[in-house]
Amino acid sequence: MVLFFWPKYNFILPRKRKKTPIILLSTLHDFVEVFDDEKKLPTMIHDYNQTKFGVDVVDQCINNYTCRRITRRWPMIVFFNMIDIAAINSLNIWLDQNPDWNVGKKCFRRLFLEELSKSLTDSRNQRRVKQPRLAPKVKLALQSFGYELKPENLMVQDSIDNLVKTKKDAFFVHLILVV
Repeated sequence: MVLFFWPKYNFILPRKRKKTPIILLSTLHDFVEVFDDEKKLPTMIHDYNQTKFGVDVVDQCINNYTCRRITRRWPMIVFFNMIDIAAINSLNIWLDQNPDWNVGKKCFRRLFLEELSKSLTDSRNQRRVKQPRLAPKVKLALQSFGYELKPENLMVQDSIDNLVKTKKDAFFVHLILVV
């Protein structure tokens, strides 16, 4: 086992097998010391072993409900992981502040993530509903989420579509609407 000490950081390079080094970096421990037990493990490894259950639970929660998408770009992978961890932390804070929220329900994390996503996208969807030109798929999606499209916007869009027959007509209709 190789132990390194710098003023702010501790490095430990333990080797379980000859060809697999493990690097641990700690800012919590001021100096390298060995924990008093029969295994003679450094304190950094002992502290990690005591708290790794929490890491496993977080990984399990992320694997159940995640915002990850398939990508080969590592910054996106890091970003998706940060969002997943932020959602877990916000759920913990929410449950600490509101202990009687959805008591007795099995899938309270899924319900929380649904409400969180709706609250984060609501202002954008409200602005989107007011836009006069929306693609049909976007209109259907907004209506399925319960947003009401204004009928006058729909009528204006239909009347513009009837006026426009060529690119030249589209240019003139645009000029008329702008003026």
